[in-house]
This record gives sequence, structure tokens and C-alpha cells, in this order.
Amino acid sequence: MKPIIAKLLLISLALASSAQAQTLQLRLPLADAGPGTTTASDTNLGTLNVTMNMFSNGTVAVNLHGAAGTGITNLNLNAMALDLTTNNVPSQLLTEPGGSSDAGPILKLENSAALATGLGNGGVISNFMVTFWMKSVNTLYGGNTPRLWILAPGTTAGDFDGNANGMGMQYQTSSQMYFGFGGGVILNFTQPQPYPINQWMFFAVAYDGTNFVQYYGTDMQAATAIQTVASSGKTINLGAAASLVIGNRDSSYTRSFNGWMTDFRIYNGTAGSATAGFVQNIQYQKLTTIPVITSTSRSQSAYTGTTIDLSVTTSASGLTYQWQAGAVGSGSYTNISNGGQFSGATSNNLVISNVQAGNQADYVCVATSGAGSITNDGIGSDLPPITLTVSASEPQIVTDINPTNATEAYVGQTVTFSATFAGSLPMTFQWMVDTGSGPTPISSASNPSALSNILTLANVQLTNAGIYSLAASNAIGGPVSSSSSTLTVLADPAAPVSGTYGALIVSNNPIAYWRFNETEDPSTGILPAYDATGHGFVGLYGQYSENGCTNAAYFSTPIEGPQSPAFPGFITNNTAVQTQNGGLDTYVTVPPLNPKSYQYQYVYYYDVDQPRRQSSRQRGIVLEPQWQRRRRFGLWTRRQQFRRGRVGLQLEQQCGDL
Repeated sequence: MKPIIAKLLLISLALASSAQAQTLQLRLPLADAGPGTTTASDTNLGTLNVTMNMFSNGTVAVNLHGAAGTGITNLNLNAMALDLTTNNVPSQLLTEPGGSSDAGPILKLENSAALATGLGNGGVISNFMVTFWMKSVNTLYGGNTPRLWILAPGTTAGDFDGNANGMGMQYQTSSQMYFGFGGGVILNFTQPQPYPINQWMFFAVAYDGTNFVQYYGTDMQAATAIQTVASSGKTINLGAAASLVIGNRDSSYTRSFNGWMTDFRIYNGTAGSATAGFVQNIQYQKLTTIPVITSTSRSQSAYTGTTIDLSVTTSASGLTYQWQAGAVGSGSYTNISNGGQFSGATSNNLVISNVQAGNQADYVCVATSGAGSITNDGIGSDLPPITLTVSASEPQIVTDINPTNATEAYVGQTVTFSATFAGSLPMTFQWMVDTGSGPTPISSASNPSALSNILTLANVQLTNAGIYSLAASNAIGGPVSSSSSTLTVLADPAAPVSGTYGALIVSNNPIAYWRFNETEDPSTGILPAYDATGHGFVGLYGQYSENGCTNAAYFSTPIEGPQSPAFPGFITNNTAVQTQNGGLDTYVTVPPLNPKSYQYQYVYYYDVDQPRRQSSRQRGIVLEPQWQRRRRFGLWTRRQQFRRGRVGLQLEQQCGDL
């Protein structure tokens, strides 16, 4: 983009960002490839859905689609435009200066009810804005006064001269442009120099009910107001049907414009004091690509005191951003500045901390590139404002207590409980425990986590057993309590007797050592498997596994493990865990082991009638032992490589000391 354009654009965008009153009613891109003898309006931008017809001499259908490269090429070398040059219709040639012209090409839509009602309020136009791009291919011939466009009521547009309910524009001289409205010429500014030839020019005319203003710019110069004429209360009435013609007049067709046109627009309303910036914004949309807001945060509700993130995503990088806020549904916005509650006001992500009732609003983001700006206001963009609704609330449970109902732990383990609440902030928390005499607050002096939503019980003792719950309060209400969860603390199993196999294992300081001699009921699903090393790798019994328990409904005798004297070194009445290969939840899981390789040894009972090779893949671990036919306990030592750094071991056979 040319430097002068980029410089002036910054001014125009600042002005255009506050424009809200104008509505794009009709946009004719005039840039479709064709071929054909019609061109349609852009219904994605304008509200009207109409089709213009292309003619030679007003009656003969002709293809006026320009070839690639005829449009504004600052960005797109393949840009196209409406070709109204006499070369497009070879039989129509302009005469020498001072004479009249032969009939030329014209683009027209006649006797359209949609046009009349779509452009006016009941057919009446009282404030408006028309913008378009054009490029002339030669100097004006004396007396020709080419018509650029005409809008009038009825079955034909005719001419705007003398039409009390019509309006239009024409070249008067090579340096003067006429705009007529309601039967007379309103704007007739004469340029110091002739309008350029073979250069794209941008024109706009705006009327706010008080003043008519004409704007002019080029593909190298920002559009500025060149004439203002005061004239209050002017209107035209298009009636029940209207006609629009571009590039000629709709009678005798002898005032043809010799050149190209593109991006013809009609707006209902103006942008008030920001019209100049709004006009420049329209101008630059054709010079390069303005950004597109592709998505935004959803409208949402928030409690007072919370923190909210609002964001937009765009189609380009290197953009500047400005967040704005306005009353819900007002359509009017003011800039947000960083500081206080707000951060990221000039980024694509706005953070509002300590949300209060006054923050309830519609939020929009203005994304700006060197080409223009786009706002998620439902006008410049299809995406609507982000509506933030703020309310005050007592604490509301979001995630109830976890673990949900019960847990078991050995003395010395660490246990955590947690719950989450939503509601107005600030919010206070108090963990409660019932050890038999009713819920009692846990002192923060002995456990600072008692006043947070996560309670940590380190090095639990038998006295920590109880029923735990969390109460939350804020200025609106409370306390609101979570559900309760029971903690059972188990005494450490007796250490292996001196001189036994278990004592020998412990003396070798292994990473972990699970003896599986628990006698509690695994069917609770919360029974821990004790790590006799004290290293904390406490496992968990599956609820359908069997062990030394005699209380389970589905088995009444403990699972017998290897025992002395048949297996020297093992204690009498040694028990084991029994699982089933592939059985549902009949295994024991243990925490991830940190080493990537380790040596393990296990004692198992495996009942088969012949040698076989079994492969087991459990959570990334690969076991391929060679097993022989036996009906007794044996001892193996194997080297195992982990395929991953964090692996949980899953046991599948009947095992004793491991």
C-alpha cells in the first residue's frame, strides 16, 4: 500500500469505529467474472437481493463483465470491474469534441418494488450515502456529460434532471462533477485540475437530513470532503417501484460513461460526525484486504468477583486491537483502557478481573490492519457482540468432594480431599472432620490447607480417621457444604520377621516390595496394597480380587501363599492375592515406577499341564517369561525393560510375597 494511504487510514479508522447509524442496503460488487449479461448484488453485505441487466443501446443484451486485471489491482492482479468502455461494444464510438455520442452500454434494473422499499422507508429516502469506484479512459467530450448513475421512481430511471423524486451523478466537465437530488443540482464542485484519466477514483455523496457532502479520493489518495451544501429536510419518494441505472441515462442512451466501475453501494443513514472516517474505510476495503473476525468467545454469565476472559480470532496476523464496551443492546461502544479490572484491552484477549455488576455489557473488539478495521458488532461483521451477564450468588458446588465416598490409607501415607465451588468472590473455605462427635472445623494452625478447597493430610495417623467435608461461604450466603467422604486409616502391617524371606528382601532395599498379606476385604475397591519398603508405592486391590480376607461374600477362606516348612523362609499362615487373567477388576495396580529398567522377582502359582510361552502387554510393559508345568510355588529372577518412562504394573496370576 502507498505510504500516504496507510498514513491517512489511521485517521479514518479511528473515526469509523464509532459509526453505528448507517445500514448497507445495496452493494453491487461489479467484479464477477461472467460471462453473461447480468450481475447480482452482494446479499452477504447488503440487505437487497437484486440482479442488474447489461445492455447495449438500452435494449440489446450484452456482456459487460471486465476481464481479469480491469479492476483495482493494488492487491489482486486478477481483479475485475464493470466494463463500460466503448471498446466493449465496437459499434458504439464517441464523436469528435463538441458533438453528441452514439448510444452506449448501460447497466439497469427497472420497475423494481424491492428496490423502492429496500432503499427507502416506505419508499421515502431522507438520509443516505452512495459510494462507488470509477475509472475514465479518456477526457470528456464537450457536451456529452456522461451519466454515472441514476436512481428514480417508476418503470424507467429516465434522467435525474427535472425529476422531483430522483437523484444521480454526472460528469459536467473534465474537472466538475454534478450531483442532483429532487429535481435540481445540489453539488457542483469544480476541481482545480481535471479528474485523472486511467486512474481509479473513489466518490461518495452523503446526506444526513441537513447537509449534502461530496467526497473524492483515488487509489493513491484518501477520500476527503470536497463540497458541503446545507439543505435541510430534503426527501425523494421512490413510490411502489423504482429503477436504477449505471453508466448511462435511461432515455436515448446517449450519455454513456466511457470507463470502468466497481463496488457501487447505497447506505440508509450516515455515520454522523464519523462519516468521513466511515467513507475512507469503505474506500480502503478495495485497496487491500481488511481483516475478518472468524470467531469470538460466547456470550456468558459470571458471578461477581470472578475473572473472565473474552477473545476474538482473526484471519490475519500483525493486527492491532481495541476492545470496546457498551450497554447491552445499545449498539454504542466506548474504548476500554488497560488498568484496574482490565488487561489486554489492546490485544485479542481481554481479561476482566473481580467482575462486578457494572461490568455487565456488550463487548466488541475492533481489529485493524493497513486496509481497514472490522468489529464483531453484527454490522461490520456477521459475529455479534459478546454479552456478559453478571450476577451475585452464594457458593454453588461445581465438583463435589473427591474421593467421593470413602478411602483407606496406611499410617504415614499422604491423603488429599478436594471440592470446587462457583459463586461470587471472595469466597472462604473451611474443611470439617467428624471423628464421632459431629463435624468440627480443622484448625488452620495445624493444617494451613484447611482453609483452601484442597485439604492435604500428610503422614496420616490413626487419629486422622473420620468423615471429611468442605464448607464454603461468601458475602451472599453460606456456608454451603459438600458431600462427605470417609477416611479409614490402617495400621502398618507387621514388619517381616527376622530371618525370613521377607526380611531378606527388605534388607536389600528394593524399590518396592508388596507382600500381599492384607486381610481386609478387597471388594470395597479402596483396599491399599502395602509397600513394605516404606517408599510409598502403595498399590490398590481390584474389588473382585481375593486375598487373606474371610469376610467377603463370595469367598470364605483366605488365599493360601507359600508357607514354611515346604517353602523355607516363608512364614506360617502366609497369604497371597488371587487374580484371574483377563478377569474384570481382579488385579492389583501399583503406582508408576520411575526407573526405566529394573529387576523384579516374584513368587506365583500357575496351574498348566504343559510348557507354554505366554506374552502379556500391560500399559506399555512387555513380559515374556518361559513357564514350565508345576504345581508349587517357585522363584524367578528376570530383567525387564520399560517401553515407556511411566508404567503401572498389573498382576495377572496368583501371587504371594513379591
